[in-house]
Amino acid sequence: MEYMEARMQDRYEALSENYNETSDKRQLADAYYLAAQWHDKNAADCDAISRDEPRIGEDVREKARAAATHHKASAAGLRLAATNLLRANRPTAAP
Repeated sequence: MEYMEARMQDRYEALSENYNETSDKRQLADAYYLAAQWHDKNAADCDAISRDEPRIGEDVREKARAAATHHKASAAGLRLAATNLLRANRPTAAP
């Protein structure tokens, strides 16, 4: 009986540790998604500036196009990192 209780306690501790690790990874993934949304917002603003031909000069519009590309790429990279974190954390994921 003591053996079973000890095994159950060990299993409980392992599951608790795994839950905490899972929760931390989920929070990190959520933070990545939030940062990706920030980059999306900035990319949209930069796109709007790059298309504002009558009021903004060509040099500024070119910089805005480059910044929009940067923000879009950063958002994509952050989403990929978040997705990879969540995929690796699934119970069915390969070791």
